Amino acid sequence: MAVESTQPKTRFIGTLTLTAGSLAAYTGGITDGNITFSGLTAAQKEKILVEHRGNFSTLVAGKQKYVSYSATFKLCDLVDPTDVTLVGLLLQKGAHAAALSTLGANRPYCIDILWTMLGTLQGDAANHTMLVEDCSVDDVNFTEGDVNEVTFSGIAYGAITMA
Repeated sequence: MAVESTQPKTRFIGTLTLTAGSLAAYTGGITDGNITFSGLTAAQKEKILVEHRGNFSTLVAGKQKYVSYSATFKLCDLVDPTDVTLVGLLLQKGAHAAALSTLGANRPYCIDILWTMLGTLQGDAANHTMLVEDCSVDDVNFTEGDVNEVTFSGIAYGAITMA
């Protein structure tokens, strides 16, 4: 039987791959440890409290619960007509102007996010991944500084698979 890795993972060994339809993906290193997924639960369902005469009776599964995400990358480029750029993929501009939503044609624009922790670099038998599908891109923000940054966030509406 396999055992849990004994090596804590750090922000220096991760990558984030963003995919929009069949176009080229964008992969960037998570060097600042700034990817966040919030709201994960075992069943991804809200809980409904059932009481009988004011006393706890049980909990039942309610409607779907959605995960929010946010990430920050160093800003290296804006858009390019032929090359994949982070901003182009997030905003459907440049080389990604014709990108289809992961939900399909004529649907709101969504992307897939693959977070990889490189466990093999620390002696694990495999890397550790979380694929989060059908993520809306609700906010894209630029910050000028000693290193310019782009922060983006949204909601995941699709399946979440961990390995």
